[in-house]
Amino acid sequence: MTASTQVAMKTVLVVDDEYLIRWSLREGLKQKFRVLTAGAVAEALDVLAKEPVDAVVTDLRMPGKDGMELVEALRAARPSVKVFVISAYGSDAVIDRLFQLDVDGYIRKPFEIQLVRDMLETRLATEITENTEDAATEGTENTENTKKTGHRELREHGEPENPEGKKRPGD
Repeated sequence: MTASTQVAMKTVLVVDDEYLIRWSLREGLKQKFRVLTAGAVAEALDVLAKEPVDAVVTDLRMPGKDGMELVEALRAARPSVKVFVISAYGSDAVIDRLFQLDVDGYIRKPFEIQLVRDMLETRLATEITENTEDAATEGTENTENTKKTGHRELREHGEPENPEGKKRPGD
């Protein structure tokens, strides 16, 4: 089974209070992923309690609990889940906090669905490669190069450069 076939079996949870964003992402991702959706953080937490999820794509600003709280909860309870944040509101402080939480990608709205799909495929395929290499090499540290490669690809898709040298996803 190829890596792309394995990626197709991955489950992605899309969390956004805007129905059109959820619908667009579901439609744009469903050819490659099993896509679940939630319109609020509380609903997302219910889904996460019931369903195995490989990646979460979440908005930041939502009524009630916000996406930052979801990211913090995911990192505390399920650190292996890949997390991607989409937002039209991303100050440097917010972006720095997301990177401290080791998000796997940050995308500014408006965005192209293809960008989200590419980021998911890259990071989830990297996870498969890391797991395969870890099993094959047992104890060999090869994940840093893979993470850096994935991060370099994210930068090619519009992620802001990091001139201060602060830790960013995949660094």
